Amino acid sequence: MATESRLYPSQTNIASVSIKTSTTALVGGSVLPASGVIRSMVQMEPPFARFEFKYPPSTINFDGIGAEYTELPRPLMTPAVDVKASKSYRVSFEFLVAGNYVSGAITVGDGVKTSIEPELKTLEAMANRPIPVRFENFDVLMTGNSWYIAEMSFNAVRYNTEGNITACQVSMSLINHIPIRTRFVSLPTISYKPKAKRTSSTDKKTPPSADKALDEIYAASVSNNDDNPKKTSTPGVIRGG
Repeated sequence: MATESRLYPSQTNIASVSIKTSTTALVGGSVLPASGVIRSMVQMEPPFARFEFKYPPSTINFDGIGAEYTELPRPLMTPAVDVKASKSYRVSFEFLVAGNYVSGAITVGDGVKTSIEPELKTLEAMANRPIPVRFENFDVLMTGNSWYIAEMSFNAVRYNTEGNITACQVSMSLINHIPIRTRFVSLPTISYKPKAKRTSSTDKKTPPSADKALDEIYAASVSNNDDNPKKTSTPGVIRGG
């Protein structure tokens, strides 16, 4: 016990004081509500998956709010502006995944001994599935929508003596999932029966096609020009005396 207090004196004091005052608890450098609310990311379709943010992101970037506009040029006038389409709502943030050090009733996220590779495998599997995710206990912009994981990257920052990852910085980008409701309309079956060819000798002669008639008119005009070429006169020159 003396060794633990020597390694983590500040974290132990801060955590105990925060719990007594019932405000917030600073655990391993991350501020968590005293009520113990855990923020999580869930895939609600099979295969079900869930990831809990022990150290939730402190900064979240929201992009794509608004519509996309286009300018229509007008000669000698200011261009007209019109709405082209709606933008895709995007979110990006970073968060820490680290192993916890437990000492009695106090949990410190030191990221030194405990492996976090199972948690990273869970994140990898959720990112590789084309299944939307939902967030719990986040802000209204995050929890009010469902998202696709568009991109995810790992930056392993610490390993233990066994070679396992114990601390990793994760970057994640999300794109808003909007369900597309397609209406299918049943069409009647259309059947086509070709007409039988008539072989009677009394059939009328098939009239020439329009392309063939144009070719004959063009050939006749060319032959007329060859028979009566146009004569060109050369202007004379008047010379002074």
